[in-house]
Amino acid sequence: MSLELYQRYEIVFLAKNQCEPKFSINRIAKLVKCCRSTVIRWLKRQTETKDLHPDERFTSQQIQEQVKGDGINVNERTIHRRLNEAEFQYSKPLLTEHHQNKRLRWATSMLNFHWNRVMASDETVFRLHNVKHFYWQRRGDRKMCRTTKHTIKVNA
Repeated sequence: MSLELYQRYEIVFLAKNQCEPKFSINRIAKLVKCCRSTVIRWLKRQTETKDLHPDERFTSQQIQEQVKGDGINVNERTIHRRLNEAEFQYSKPLLTEHHQNKRLRWATSMLNFHWNRVMASDETVFRLHNVKHFYWQRRGDRKMCRTTKHTIKVNA
């Protein structure tokens, strides 16, 4: 059950009100008419992110599944192009607390590792010709670009 925004703020107010006595989670659930786990979830979200607004992030695959449920068959790549046309930007999610903890555990486990046995080197690729790029172009205004297949490259 998705709660309205005012109900989410009501949960936080009832749990953290400074003037009145604080209500228990069970009491708040009865007052707001939702289940106990919903109250816990929104209190946790408020303490972690200070934001009670709904997440409005979707992947193109999720959109494809939703549209397919409406009986429309559309390719995921088409959805991606339409999102680009609407000037939506793809963003990579930040590390979650779980990922940060995993990194920290790995780093602490590697403290006593004999790093003098490891050789590190920077590697880069030099190409004789440019790599093929893809461009969005209008119909009728197409510009032809010279390309070379199997360009010479050197790893250094």
